[in-house]
Amino acid sequence: RSPLEAPDGANRGGVPSATPPPGAATLPATAVPRRVPELPADAPPVAWTLRDAMARALEGLRLPDSPAPYRIEYAWTEGQNAVVLARNGALLETDSSPVAQLRTEVRVGDALLDSSNYDDFGTTGVRTATAASDDPQALAWVAWRDTDAAWKGATETLARKVASRRGKPPQTVPDWSSAPVRAPAIPTVAASASAPSAPDLARLEALARRVSAAALVSPAVELADIDARESAGRRMLLSSEGSFQRNGSRVAIVRLTALARMPDGSLVGDDRSWIGRGLGDLPPVEAMEAEAQEMGAWLAGLGTAPVQESWLGPVIFEDGASVEFFSQLLQPEVSGTPAAETDAPVPPEPPHARLGRRLLPEGWGVVDDAPGHPERFGSYLADHEGMAPRRVELVVDGVLRDVLLTRVPRGDRSESTGHARALGGDRRVAVPAVVEVTPPALLRRKALEKRAFKLAAEAGLDHVLVVRRLAPAALEGVGLRLTSDEAPPGLTAPTEAYRLYRDGRRVPVRGLRFSGVDRRSLRDIAAATKGAGWTALLDGAPGPGRYSLGPVSGLGVSWNVPDVLVSEMELVGSGGGEPRVIPLRDPAVAAVPVPAQVVPVAAPVDVRE
Repeated sequence: RSPLEAPDGANRGGVPSATPPPGAATLPATAVPRRVPELPADAPPVAWTLRDAMARALEGLRLPDSPAPYRIEYAWTEGQNAVVLARNGALLETDSSPVAQLRTEVRVGDALLDSSNYDDFGTTGVRTATAASDDPQALAWVAWRDTDAAWKGATETLARKVASRRGKPPQTVPDWSSAPVRAPAIPTVAASASAPSAPDLARLEALARRVSAAALVSPAVELADIDARESAGRRMLLSSEGSFQRNGSRVAIVRLTALARMPDGSLVGDDRSWIGRGLGDLPPVEAMEAEAQEMGAWLAGLGTAPVQESWLGPVIFEDGASVEFFSQLLQPEVSGTPAAETDAPVPPEPPHARLGRRLLPEGWGVVDDAPGHPERFGSYLADHEGMAPRRVELVVDGVLRDVLLTRVPRGDRSESTGHARALGGDRRVAVPAVVEVTPPALLRRKALEKRAFKLAAEAGLDHVLVVRRLAPAALEGVGLRLTSDEAPPGLTAPTEAYRLYRDGRRVPVRGLRFSGVDRRSLRDIAAATKGAGWTALLDGAPGPGRYSLGPVSGLGVSWNVPDVLVSEMELVGSGGGEPRVIPLRDPAVAAVPVPAQVVPVAAPVDVRE
């Protein structure tokens, strides 16, 4: 046994085992090993520095009447990051710089009741800091400083957590799984034996200029932005359970967002994104330009499109909209990480991820299989807790039968599925990785439309609403309500939608947003047809934060879903905007008919007013 490893069965939190803290009295004893990891001979110098810092912390972090750490973890990320912002064919910002971050987590207490999984906006046992890997002394100082601060923060958190439980029923679920780390079958050392090549900044800049300029197909398109990033680096994980892992990673994302001004003064927007493991995984720049031109033409054409006032009837989700439909509604229902405890007087959220709940119609299935699709964006060898992911059959015959988990247990599940991920110092929660949604049968597109027209006729409608694209979850919140009586949208707003008539006519519409959508809309799927295939996304953990990640942030996920017909959904109009006070002088734009309700302005208004 290592000198730093506590005897089997010993209490790890500095509290005598005979008198467990309140809330843990009914739970069995749980032991978590305490030993520094053994490093391979080819481990980089930063790994040895952090190992020594961990050994020092396990021995030296002691204060009278304060619990000692029972688990310490260092997550080290380093690499190169290239970021470009272009607008209307011109570069606005460009940067290529090294990235180095140390995430330190300290837990006190023991696996039954520890300092994690508690959120009261106070101090925590997690710290993040930038550091230089080429200066061992500086890195050692940063590691000791952050470990000391995280330990003290964890001690304070545990005290507040124990106090908040007084007078409440004892907890029956541990705070941490003491099961051994499930190491990847493929050694992660091989994935990072050599440093990845640096991002190609010049190529990224040229691509951003060309694609942003391609969207300007009409003077109505006022703005076309490209946010692009390519990152290449390595990640190492060391824990006081004796584990050491390292992985290489590379990601590239190019996101185009554009705004067009309508004759009634309103702005409409649309977006395209291309995501892969490096620029080499993205489509040729000519194909991206063609998509940008198509998007610009769509926006310009909305100038004569009707403003849809409302909709209550069948909706077809196709292309990117079907991916967002399943991603936004299914993700919180399959992520089984329990919510953090809190003593704040907040209303309880509706329960999510409940086994036995029907999520989809009969015959539907959902599987997350990161190890089975190593070629897909979002697949990985080990999650952020060092656990190898496993295949999980989440939904069987439409019913939720299993959930994605981290090492935080829940009442009906205790073993991690290897899906713990987080951004920066955020709490690690279960995030989908490579998800496939399969219906019991796929109709031909014409057969699906025929069924949709039948549903529309029952609702007294002569056409069907088709949504081709939804605003990405990373860019638009869905919880905003203008009044207390208004139902939350539940889905991001459509950016491309049209009316489909029986004779094949397609009439674009604008100004719609969803109302009152939740997981029950999944059960209203009436039919499915072949979708666009595997689609890569950047997403975040379940919760409000996933709707404000920004254009190039997030965790990699791939979805393979069908296009679907939902029997009934409600959308409300958001109006057509305000009349322009500065008349358009460009003939191409002035030729667009102005609706009768817009009051013409005889002379331009001084913009300084």
